[in-house]
Amino acid sequence: MTESSHRRKERHTGGQGKRKAQTPPPSMPSEEAAHMSTHSKQPQQDANRHEIVADMFEMLNTIGHELLSPLASLLGYTETLLRVEDQLTPAERREFLVEVWRTTMFRQR
Repeated sequence: MTESSHRRKERHTGGQGKRKAQTPPPSMPSEEAAHMSTHSKQPQQDANRHEIVADMFEMLNTIGHELLSPLASLLGYTETLLRVEDQLTPAERREFLVEVWRTTMFRQR
């Protein structure tokens, strides 16, 4: 019977099932060695997590920039059109509207 089946039998019988105390074979690490092994990996795992988080922040900043840049341009052109519309010639108004349209079309691709 394997170690895990002994544990299952012990759980099901309320710990009343008799079994011999077994020592792990020499090739198996003790609990302490396994515990130490886990702790020695912790700094590397933390470094990996920090790197992943840093990459995610960089990606989010890039996405934010990609979204906000054309919006700022659109806002500037439309604000200017609204603020000084009566001072612009029809050709200038059309130029502003074409730029708004081009910025919008560029971002749809």
